Amino acid sequence: MTQRRIFAFLWPDAPQGPVDDQARQVRYLRVSGRGPLRMVLLVALSLLTFGLGLVGILVVSVSPTIPALAVVIVALAILVPFLARCWQVGTYVNDHGVRIIWLWRTIQLPWASVTSIDSDSRGVTLQTRSGAISTHIASRGLDYLGRPEVYVISRDRLINWWQAR
Repeated sequence: MTQRRIFAFLWPDAPQGPVDDQARQVRYLRVSGRGPLRMVLLVALSLLTFGLGLVGILVVSVSPTIPALAVVIVALAILVPFLARCWQVGTYVNDHGVRIIWLWRTIQLPWASVTSIDSDSRGVTLQTRSGAISTHIASRGLDYLGRPEVYVISRDRLINWWQAR
């Protein structure tokens, strides 16, 4: 008998098998976890969106008019993808490269195009042949406010991934 965690489809287990020198990390891993401030904002935005959806459903069920239905559908069609994107924002790495997901764009670079990684008190920047690209690893970022040790760990983790390429 095998046991599975509740909501296991959200966090799938890694396939079982031998790990040797040929093993490669294909899935992108987040360089650092979300900080407490970002989590508070994301949970609050999620609850607000959920509440708006419930209120919208109640309004449409009480007075089923086309304009009310249209407002609810448009509001949810804008908020739900925005919320999903907010949960994804961050810097991710794997054996092949780095992916930086911003709110409005995504940058994906192979490690071969990253010439160096610069870090200072403000943040970490990837130097490429075409210019500098900033990451989410910044001492004043939402994930690192009041947690300087997490900033240092994340910076070192990104540098280690780049050096191990």
